[in-house]
Amino acid sequence: MVLCGSPRPSMPSKRAEADRLDGFGTPKVKRLLSFADGDLPEQAQSDASTCSPKRPSSLSPAMRLRRSSSVLSTCSVLSTKSWFEDGVAVEDAVPPDKALVKEAALTTEEPVILADVKPFSEQSRSDPAMVALLEQVRVLSEDCFDDDCLKGCSKRGGWKLTLLASRLETGPGAMLLAFLVYRLKPDQECLSVSKLAVPEDHRRLGYGQKLISWSIQHAKGLQDISRVGLSSLAAAVKFYQRLGFKKLFDLTPKDCQDDEEYFPGQVYMEFRIKKPRNRLGGGRPQRNQRSGR
Repeated sequence: MVLCGSPRPSMPSKRAEADRLDGFGTPKVKRLLSFADGDLPEQAQSDASTCSPKRPSSLSPAMRLRRSSSVLSTCSVLSTKSWFEDGVAVEDAVPPDKALVKEAALTTEEPVILADVKPFSEQSRSDPAMVALLEQVRVLSEDCFDDDCLKGCSKRGGWKLTLLASRLETGPGAMLLAFLVYRLKPDQECLSVSKLAVPEDHRRLGYGQKLISWSIQHAKGLQDISRVGLSSLAAAVKFYQRLGFKKLFDLTPKDCQDDEEYFPGQVYMEFRIKKPRNRLGGGRPQRNQRSGR
């Protein structure tokens, strides 16, 4: 009810009202980076298939909102494009920009590699810096792969997680620079890389390259591993070749039946560390056996 003589309340325009609401007709709310919802134990029970980059049929309204909305903070959207839209950029599979690297050296602390992070351990959940980093991993994974890769990084899932980070001493202010998800396959003597992602603000600085180089050095110290394997986008083949990987074959749907981390249409590549002890210790023999050749 408007009293006589009272100023007439201004009505929001249709554009302003549309900007205020999301795809479900509810107000847009900035997402907080917190594990306060207490759903981690349930996530730990998720199946390993969550680390497979399966392309969704369509993006949800909430996902489209996070990708396009200008009202969300940079901590809530870490990549405006998904791996399916620009995989080379997401993996930072390009040579570092020397000018950007020089500038970052003046403003960013020396990156620290955190290997074999256990997202659901009590130690991780009680460390403010790790809590902040893992939430950034979740956000970046959803932005890039439309999936939370943390769900598979458990004993049941079998995936392993390594982070590149800085500002750890600031606790909640810790900054994620890149993450790598991989699996060890001792029966095939392989460290198999599944996901690599770098936040948009930290690309062209060589962080993706740092984690791939780390995976090679890590594999060299494992007795039952003779190679590092990954599936590369065609546009990123030269990048991985510069790191010492060799192109073995183009992946087909049949090649990917038993390997969720490999994606049809890409190129299977390997970094050979040492001579394999058995006939499955290499990509081509393994492919030939699966294909019946």
